[in-house]
Amino acid sequence: MVEASVTQLRELALAIPRPGCEWEDRPRFDSPTAPEIVAAFERAAGFPLPADFRAFLASTGGVVGMSVHNGYWLGSVDRLSLSDFPQSAGGESVAPVGTDGGGNAFLLSASGRVWRWDHETGSVSQVATTFAGFLERVVADWAAYVADTPGWRFLV
Repeated sequence: MVEASVTQLRELALAIPRPGCEWEDRPRFDSPTAPEIVAAFERAAGFPLPADFRAFLASTGGVVGMSVHNGYWLGSVDRLSLSDFPQSAGGESVAPVGTDGGGNAFLLSASGRVWRWDHETGSVSQVATTFAGFLERVVADWAAYVADTPGWRFLV
């Protein structure tokens, strides 16, 4: 499921920059995350990472698509500072697994739920029950962006 979503994101990335939008940068996909970096992130987070997020990190260490709507930065856990973001949401410990271009963050809980933290209000809202489900929603956002879908409500 995660691998299929990453494949779809890679395919959608090929459509960026969109015609007439030469200022857009094509999204970047990092190399897989080394096991020792994953282990260090887990220790810092204080909980084992869900299998679907581990699969994402094994497939691509990160996805950076800052030209897609308000920007998506997923993974790249070696560059995320845990102290910059909330440490709990919904009564669970969380760790950042992504940000957007506006300074908001996506937080992953030990149970696998993904939350969106609004840096301006401090509010936290659940966006998916699993990282794989969150990634599917990101794919839908990117597809809507590439197609210029009117009225689409982006995560970011």
